[in-house]
Amino acid sequence: MQKVSSGVSKKEPIFWKELEKVLKGLGKPLRLQELPEVVQQVTRRYVEMWGREEELTGDYVGVLVADALRQVWLDEVKPWLTAREAKPREWVEALIPMAQYIEPVRKGEQSSREKAMKLLMDEGWVKEWTGDESRAKKVVAFVETRADGWKVHESTYNRWRIAGVELLSAALRRTLAAPLEKGAHVGTIPPFPEVYVPRTAALQQAKELILRAKEDGSWVAIIGMNGVGKSTLLVALGHDDELQRAFLGRVRYFEVRREMTSLALARLVSRSLGKSLFLKEHTVEEVRARLRSELEGQEVLLLVDNVWDSKTLDILRNLGPGVVVVFTTRDARLASSLALRWQVHLEELTEQEAWRLIQQIRDVPKDEEQAARAALRLLEYHPFAVTIAAAGAREMKRGWPAVLEGIKDARTRLSVLDYPEPLNVWASLEISWGEMEASQRRCLEALGRLPFLAWYDVGTGMAVWRMSEAEAKAMWARLVALHLAEELDGQPDCYRLHWLIWDFARQKAERWRWWERIGLVLWEWRYPGSVEPRWWRVLPTPPDGPEWSLRDFTIPGTEDEPGRITLWRWLVTRGWPEGAESLSLAAGVEEWVGTVRVWHRLLLSATGLLLLLPVTCCASIWPKSWTGLIWGAWFLFFLVLVCSLFINIENLRRIVWWRTTGRSFTEAWEK
Repeated sequence: MQKVSSGVSKKEPIFWKELEKVLKGLGKPLRLQELPEVVQQVTRRYVEMWGREEELTGDYVGVLVADALRQVWLDEVKPWLTAREAKPREWVEALIPMAQYIEPVRKGEQSSREKAMKLLMDEGWVKEWTGDESRAKKVVAFVETRADGWKVHESTYNRWRIAGVELLSAALRRTLAAPLEKGAHVGTIPPFPEVYVPRTAALQQAKELILRAKEDGSWVAIIGMNGVGKSTLLVALGHDDELQRAFLGRVRYFEVRREMTSLALARLVSRSLGKSLFLKEHTVEEVRARLRSELEGQEVLLLVDNVWDSKTLDILRNLGPGVVVVFTTRDARLASSLALRWQVHLEELTEQEAWRLIQQIRDVPKDEEQAARAALRLLEYHPFAVTIAAAGAREMKRGWPAVLEGIKDARTRLSVLDYPEPLNVWASLEISWGEMEASQRRCLEALGRLPFLAWYDVGTGMAVWRMSEAEAKAMWARLVALHLAEELDGQPDCYRLHWLIWDFARQKAERWRWWERIGLVLWEWRYPGSVEPRWWRVLPTPPDGPEWSLRDFTIPGTEDEPGRITLWRWLVTRGWPEGAESLSLAAGVEEWVGTVRVWHRLLLSATGLLLLLPVTCCASIWPKSWTGLIWGAWFLFFLVLVCSLFINIENLRRIVWWRTTGRSFTEAWEK
């Protein structure tokens, strides 16, 4: 997204000045017709969505306009600032108009700069708008350091206020440009996306559960990670002929915005069915009873997309037999909290579905089919990633071999998956990022600083996050519930990261300061327990001879690779050969920790031997009475270091030789 000023054309009047006049006049008697056309249209759009049309006929619509502008800020400005990881100053600029103009009108108070400054230093109020406690603390701290200066130099405050109004004016224009088609009715099923491949198995499973739930009016949850196709599946259910017949055409679709309340959702449901439900003075219980009476004896399918909070759906509980609510969510805990019997866990595409998807975007030449299929395997058939990669291959005129090579390397993968704008592979993950707690963000970023291993465990969390075992288990459970990690089948307390999640975490962790990065140094030595005896001592000794002489540091199994692959190059630049079917290293956390510890011991032994040299050179200045003692200690240290050096060299040779055969250390232990 571009800078704010780009939202207003230079050929048009400077709209932010008109908007500032509107903001200053919200506390006075005001009719909607007196406002600029842009403000009128945006206000009418939200009023229609909220079902508050009767309030537009009065002589004072200031609160209604303030509510609409607040919603524009939450829907457009807040996500934009969050996605670009805005600095505290940018948040302050955006919040000043809200604190000085919008909040006083909504509370029935007079606006003033002094009241605005108090709100900006109120951590609770700032958290309500920014949605994050740590961010709110930074913003408040920033304001406190500038408050005295604003009192002396009002021009600085006014300049920042104008920047905030400009930001809001650009957001208003983006809101009007959003795809709300004229004539579209509330609850209308959206059209299929431009590129669509039927998910036959998932669609059939969901249909069967919906028809079962119809008997007693149950709910069905569709759960899956970001970008896996939950919304598209919901649209497909809405267009399904069998479900349309089963519910006599009464199938309605609603997208839940993060700030939408349960009462607002009830208004939309009522209006979509041709009812007139006014909720200005009714409680949730009364509204639910009204909805139940209106829907009594009817068969209705309500499709609710992108649910974040179970409270949003509370008003749709127990609406009677025949009324089925199907909702999508990323949070598995939400479905568990509702104790739902019917759940669809949506996974990635099958190989055939992924192939049909890229064929719709761009025909694959015969000579590139092998590379294209290999790229799909590395992308794990993730729908959104496959779509972006195929679109990038088409628009950037890349061949699939080039796409495949770009995907393999984490440093170039982003350039392959960052096209076309405004879409990118992080779009859906940014939404989850904005809803996560600060501690969860920190832990996910820390995982992005680690190598992309085949699996992690609770010990990884204890070492990297510096938590107790119970705290690490709880954090992994939260990440699993948010579909940011997944448990390994048959391996308790072991987890796997999707490559998309690891790339996202790695990108977020790039902003870490040097002292934060130092905190992760030597995390392998904080890993609980001694992992080496489980596998290195049972590894077979590599044959000493023409296959791999003790004096030869060229690794067997790498003869076909260009250049001389030495032990150092193998360990430092590659670690383990990447699997042909996965972007992760072919090693788990125990294998990584054990190998790094061996390598560190080898380096320490070699360094110790080097440090003994200056001690020897200083022998002439030793006190004569201590000479024998010093030489004895020197010789003892020398023996220990030499033994340690050769033991760790041998252990490292075992590790490298065993891994170059393509086998895991766990396999050796089991044997």
